[in-house]
Amino acid sequence: RSSDLTTRNQLKRHFLRHLEQQTKSHFKKILTKKWISSSRAFRKIMDTAELLTQELEHLGDPSSQDFLGAVHKYLVKEYIMQLMKQKLRLKRANREGAANKMMKEADLINTTVTKLGSGSEWLCPAIPCISETIRDKKPDSMKINLAELLTSYPDLSEGHVSAILY
Repeated sequence: RSSDLTTRNQLKRHFLRHLEQQTKSHFKKILTKKWISSSRAFRKIMDTAELLTQELEHLGDPSSQDFLGAVHKYLVKEYIMQLMKQKLRLKRANREGAANKMMKEADLINTTVTKLGSGSEWLCPAIPCISETIRDKKPDSMKINLAELLTSYPDLSEGHVSAILY
């Protein structure tokens, strides 16, 4: 039993490394000026994730759900990490467009992996909450969005919040 768990964890790490290698260059194009007008990089990420996760269908249900939860977490985490890395300054109209695009992409990530069998619903509100924070530049609205984000994800640091607000 212990060796099965070890083998499954090794397989999951290998699978996630492969997904990372296939998507890393595309994630770097997310949340850039070019990203605002093109969905190409995001589409490649999602196509790759869907193609690779189809290979998980032959696994048993608990293993498959565990893998898909890890894929879901990876996609959300990488997306948010790019948000924190990019130093994109947006004017009001572009901020609105970027927030809308983030909402659509978050919805696509969440519906895709949930449809495939991920049980990690707790990840679903992360990107939309950050998107709303970006959309709202009114201090009171931002405080509400940040409070919701910090309540849902208590491990966020001051540095994370600062990167979102930048």
